[in-house]
Amino acid sequence: MAAAVAAWSGSFSGPFVFDDRSSILDNPSLRQLWPPDWLTPPAALGETVGGRPLLNLTFALNFAAGDIAVRGYHATNLAIHVLAGLTLFGLVRRTLVLPRIPPEFATAATPLATAVAGLWLLHPLQTAAVTYVVQRAESLAGLFYLLTLYSFLRASASDSPRRWAALAVVAGCLGMAVKETVATVPVVVLLFDRCFIAGSFRGALRSRGRLHAALAGTWFVLAFLVLRNAGRGGSAGFGSAVGVGPYLLTQCDAIVRYLGLALWPRSLVFDYGTATVAGLHAVLPQALLVLALLGGAGYALHRRWAAGFLGAAFFLLLAPSSSIVPVATQTMAEHRMYLPLAAVLAGAVLLARRFLGRGALLPCALAGIALGPATWTRNRDYRSERVLWLDTLAKRPDNARAHNNLGIVLREAGDAPAALEEFQRAVALDPNLASAHSNLGSALVAVGRPAEAVAFLRAVLALNPGLVSAHINLGNALVASQQPAEAERQFREALRLEPTADDARANLAAVLLDRGATDDALTLFSSTLAGRHENAETHYQYGKILLRAGRSEAGLEELRRAIQLRPALIGAHFALGNALAGAGDFPGAIAAYRRVLALDPAHFTARNNLANALLVSGRPAEAIPEYETILRQQPANRAVRDNLDYARQLLQGTAAP
Repeated sequence: MAAAVAAWSGSFSGPFVFDDRSSILDNPSLRQLWPPDWLTPPAALGETVGGRPLLNLTFALNFAAGDIAVRGYHATNLAIHVLAGLTLFGLVRRTLVLPRIPPEFATAATPLATAVAGLWLLHPLQTAAVTYVVQRAESLAGLFYLLTLYSFLRASASDSPRRWAALAVVAGCLGMAVKETVATVPVVVLLFDRCFIAGSFRGALRSRGRLHAALAGTWFVLAFLVLRNAGRGGSAGFGSAVGVGPYLLTQCDAIVRYLGLALWPRSLVFDYGTATVAGLHAVLPQALLVLALLGGAGYALHRRWAAGFLGAAFFLLLAPSSSIVPVATQTMAEHRMYLPLAAVLAGAVLLARRFLGRGALLPCALAGIALGPATWTRNRDYRSERVLWLDTLAKRPDNARAHNNLGIVLREAGDAPAALEEFQRAVALDPNLASAHSNLGSALVAVGRPAEAVAFLRAVLALNPGLVSAHINLGNALVASQQPAEAERQFREALRLEPTADDARANLAAVLLDRGATDDALTLFSSTLAGRHENAETHYQYGKILLRAGRSEAGLEELRRAIQLRPALIGAHFALGNALAGAGDFPGAIAAYRRVLALDPAHFTARNNLANALLVSGRPAEAIPEYETILRQQPANRAVRDNLDYARQLLQGTAAP
């Protein structure tokens, strides 16, 4: 436990990244524990929390305990991981002393279980499920999976098995409410019983048939959640955008890579994107190896060898996500190896014991000493989104989604030219990545090329007329090109396609304000707020429009209401800081800008405005490090350098305030 805490000690300050934003920061169902909105997380939040109420509850508990302070979420993830490691230790130790296990393993059950659990806890491959906050889905599901197996083992050896049997069923049900990958647990438990306890399927069903039936009954929980979630919004299942054949072939490559990373965890990749392999010829060696491993596992299982169970468990654990059921949003993902890694490591440790005897513990100890620092080093890649996406692209330069996401990070940091380059690369690599096309159009406007943006976005919409973000960005480009009437039509079309698109509503209201239709602009929001009082985005956009219309007090009230509803709404904090600075309330503005930077340390404009507000407030000593931080990323920014020089002169008393 101490080693695991040490290995993950550098991860606690890592920010929310990628799907963390939609599943945690922008998730309104986390804002209260009662009434239990977390039971039905909105499907629009993305694939990670939809249809997984227990996972969503854990995030709601984190929010209730510490709002959006990321350390609390990281601490919870690590606690889940350590508990899973302890459960794995207990499962392995008790399994090794069963009568059907050779005595050479039983006499060393505790040190062997320590080796398996320790290596599993410290392995850097686990960072994908532990450090990446939202992938608590994988680690929490793994914990309940292990608890089901452990409780079943205890029930099989107990004189009063009912409590342990009940715990096994409850753990199975809870796991089903966390993630669909727990679907295989009744099958794995039955194989465990047959291999290590009963010796045959008939004996297992004769002795514990009702318990196995009860575990199979947990599938009803899963079926209910899957049907209610409609195939995870089209992101997974046979109706998704990826075909069964290409996906299955891609999994041959994925499984071989996972095994390689389990044995030699170098070049870990945060996001593999959505690419599939070109055909069987591209993965023929990997496919043959997977078939050989499947055949070997089947033979060993037939002989009732421990290796047969471990091999079967490995493939069954991966089956829900790495077989024939396509997951369109992630064709490969390292977090899927969270629990299958235990089977690999258990096999490696037991094999070492078989051939090295007591000397097997030395290489296990050396491996643990190497894995801990490797995990600590890998966690450094999670210290910022920019670093994480750069690391991903260094290993997967053809990943269009990574280029697109790096572009978003650069755009939010105020580096529009660099963001434009990333969006261009994303579009070139994947012409079907709609969000990259829309972002590219927006970036062209940001760098002062609205005419190009208009032409580009019109071409995008000709191919995909239902792309709401493209309509909005085209409207912005038309505003920049002095074509407000056509911009208004684009914003109205975006609202027709998506009535809840508050950014389109705000942009339409801005166009109406420019032509003097103030009442019409404000009516857009007043009617919407009447139907959705608790929508933070609506309050935020309405607040900006009120400020623009000169109604400062009402605008500030709306921004504060938006922040109250969604404390992580960066735009609302930033707009509040700008409004307070414009009104001369620099202490309030400074507090708002600091809140922005707490949520997004790479927000260039907020840091610049904070430094300026500190400077105007007569606090040059505090402004200087903020300017220096900006210049480390943008050394050619002349305006920031001039302000830094002025702040230093003020501090030295060589300039007038």
